[in-house]
Amino acid sequence: MLSIYSNAGNTLLRLPLFSRLLLSSTNSISNLNIAAISYRGYWLSTGSPSEYGLQKDAIATYEFVRKLFPKNPLYLYGHSLGGAVALYLASQPSIQKDLSGIIIENTFTSIKDMVITIYPQNWLPYKYLVRLPFVLWNKWENSRVIQEITTPMLFLSSRNDEIIPREQMLKLYELAGKSEKKVWVDFDKALHMNTHIFKEYLESIKKFIIETK
Repeated sequence: MLSIYSNAGNTLLRLPLFSRLLLSSTNSISNLNIAAISYRGYWLSTGSPSEYGLQKDAIATYEFVRKLFPKNPLYLYGHSLGGAVALYLASQPSIQKDLSGIIIENTFTSIKDMVITIYPQNWLPYKYLVRLPFVLWNKWENSRVIQEITTPMLFLSSRNDEIIPREQMLKLYELAGKSEKKVWVDFDKALHMNTHIFKEYLESIKKFIIETK
């Protein structure tokens, strides 16, 4: 039995991927279960999203999944912001040792790096304000967090990502030096949101799970 805990944000947008994973699991992955959450403030979830709030939601969902499936190999999957939530969860020592693997897709190095990326360099206020500690309420310092994770990791990266620079994913891969197994998969024609439509996508996830479960 296997479980994947997905930080999906808007779960509705990820349903095609989850459906394909479940349908394909009968051939190569035994009895796959997927627990997908929409963060507070996303889709039908109430409340307002924040880094602290999403971290609390992640831990609560992990504890709920573990009660349902106490002995299943457990994988975390996160796309974009979901990758940041997954990395935070995996960085918790008591949770990290319980994981079989982590899958992150098109994830950023930090909010500060994304602000610098999004706003042109001639927008001088943003260039300097973003470096002040009290300006950014949400930081998501993934480049720091990932350095403490030893769990096997699969990196799924779109070469044509129009939102998050591919260089940030490459940096995360480079910094994951403590991971006992790290796998990088490129998707030449994929954009930020459509990586899952390519055949290699499911094949990469299934191969990673088979090798680490």
